[in-house]
Amino acid sequence: MHRILAATDLSAKQAPLETVRTFVHARWVIENTGFHEAKGRWHLDHGYVHTATAIPAVHWLQMLAINVMRMFFQRHRRAFGRDGETLAEAARAVEGELRWGPSLDRAVKQLIWDTS
Repeated sequence: MHRILAATDLSAKQAPLETVRTFVHARWVIENTGFHEAKGRWHLDHGYVHTATAIPAVHWLQMLAINVMRMFFQRHRRAFGRDGETLAEAARAVEGELRWGPSLDRAVKQLIWDTS
């Protein structure tokens, strides 16, 4: 048996026990799949900039990029998520195709991966 402690300013009539329980569990899904993956796999915890304006701007851009990537994989890759595939693993597979795939010629690969 698990005990969940949750506080709300809603009355029992406005938010029955099952509704509050659903909200709490949904919040944990967000925590485990969203923030944990962003921090653990996408380095969201690293400070790339150090000014008060830039820090939230960079974090918002990182979260936007992660969410756009996740949405792309979930909506356009049929096999995404099967057998426990993570977003990072799917991204590495796409990167491998872009880097070494036969459909891209050498000039396009150089433009994509040139970091100079």
